[in-house]
Amino acid sequence: MKQKNPLNETRPLKKILRGPIGLVFALVFLGIIWGVLYYFGILPDEWVFRPGLIVFAGLATVKMTAAQFREYMAKNEERATKKHHQTRGHVVAGWVEVCGKRFYCRSKFEAAYAFYLAFLKKSQMIRDFDHEPRRFEFPLKRGNNSYLPDFRVTMPNGSEKYVEVKGWLDKASKTKLKRMKKYFPDVLVEVVLQKDSPGVMRFLPKDWPNVEQ
Repeated sequence: MKQKNPLNETRPLKKILRGPIGLVFALVFLGIIWGVLYYFGILPDEWVFRPGLIVFAGLATVKMTAAQFREYMAKNEERATKKHHQTRGHVVAGWVEVCGKRFYCRSKFEAAYAFYLAFLKKSQMIRDFDHEPRRFEFPLKRGNNSYLPDFRVTMPNGSEKYVEVKGWLDKASKTKLKRMKKYFPDVLVEVVLQKDSPGVMRFLPKDWPNVEQ
């Protein structure tokens, strides 16, 4: 009886990878690489991946643009961070009433910055300020298609700048700031991080949020 030469036989794994299953694995791998490039902003937002063209992360039912994917990841990260802070009492929100203005601040640092701006106005170092006066719309159908800065500050000479105050800069905020530079290059946006401005917190009254000034 003639024995089969094992070298002439196709290995089961190699045979499987050459078939439809191998194609699926290749699409999954390509999808993961594609998604990572989108997530870190290496590929432009205008590129869209759909099931049938590419399987993203191995899930054929996923339908989203790169912007949607990054927004989804940023929201999950922001939600987890907010929950982390709330469990430790770090996030405090409330109403602020200064210089005849009343508005809602979502953090202690944002409220402290509002009282800081009130101090600058009373010292005539700025002419005026407004809280969230304008929403900038980006020409995008999905994802982070708008941006609402925290404050608009009017300087003594009449020039204006927008100020974004953050405890820390998350991915969603970074994306919005990049798009502001792209779609509104003439608008000045200043980012103030709490770690870089420790002196701002001393302007926050100890009995806030139940205080008027």
